[in-house]
Amino acid sequence: MGNMDPETCTSCKEKLPIDYVTCSQGCVLHFNTCAGLAEGTWRKMSNKSEWKCPTCRKPKPTESAVTSAELRQFMNTVTEKLAPVQQISGLKASMEELKNSVDFMSSKYDEVLCKVADLQNQNAEQAATLDLLKTENEEKEKVIEELKIRMREAEQYARNRNIEISGVEFIKEENLITVMENLAEQLQIRFKENEIDVIHRVPSRYNGTRPPKIIVQFTTRKERDFWLKHKKYASVFSNDITNGQSVSQVYLDKHLTAEWKHLLWQSKQVGRPKGYKIFWHQDSKICVKKNINEEPIIIRTAQDLQKLN
Repeated sequence: MGNMDPETCTSCKEKLPIDYVTCSQGCVLHFNTCAGLAEGTWRKMSNKSEWKCPTCRKPKPTESAVTSAELRQFMNTVTEKLAPVQQISGLKASMEELKNSVDFMSSKYDEVLCKVADLQNQNAEQAATLDLLKTENEEKEKVIEELKIRMREAEQYARNRNIEISGVEFIKEENLITVMENLAEQLQIRFKENEIDVIHRVPSRYNGTRPPKIIVQFTTRKERDFWLKHKKYASVFSNDITNGQSVSQVYLDKHLTAEWKHLLWQSKQVGRPKGYKIFWHQDSKICVKKNINEEPIIIRTAQDLQKLN
């Protein structure tokens, strides 16, 4: 029984009677119902100072258990709170990887740009070299074309004393000087054998369908021109000068090179459909006219055929 007079029971909170029981932990309680102890039993107890009421005898939660539960709750809360942060951390790692990838791609892109720049420089250098080579080639082509023209003119100049006679029947063991004498008679011009340097036939490219042409080289160009001038005044046939069977017409022309013959032929092929009627070779050029009164168009190369319009 206590020495002080508390007002209420610790357990039921009602007013205490004069006699009550005191717990070693400081609780004051009614006998029987609240203390779970009869008054007689209490009086017989020798160790009243150690007695504990039913409430104090109940085991209290340990601090470690409470702390662990609270800690788990706290950790769960922290985990929940940190989840976005962890996501941000993961995002940060992804961003770091992305940054590294971008940096890598950027460095590769820079390398590509450098290589492209190098290629562009090389291309520019090659283009400049190509232009230079093209210019040099064009100049060389001009020089080559000029040399071709000069060679063609020189080759033709070497023939400026020659005439070419076609259509004369070939007679076995013929005498070409006699043929020339007979031709001069038909043209009604004088003939002097000493005015001829060389006379011979050339192989025919027609495989026997036409007689080989006769090439005559005079001692002077003047004599050559004299014969060409008189070819216009008479029509001569093969049997008139050979006593052979052929009655083909005989033609006298300048002894042109193969190139000049081809260019003359091209001029006729292009010009005749366009109304050009007069074609001749003179002084290293082909002359073309539509009529006798107009100025001739000069053709020296195949490119000049464009003038015929």
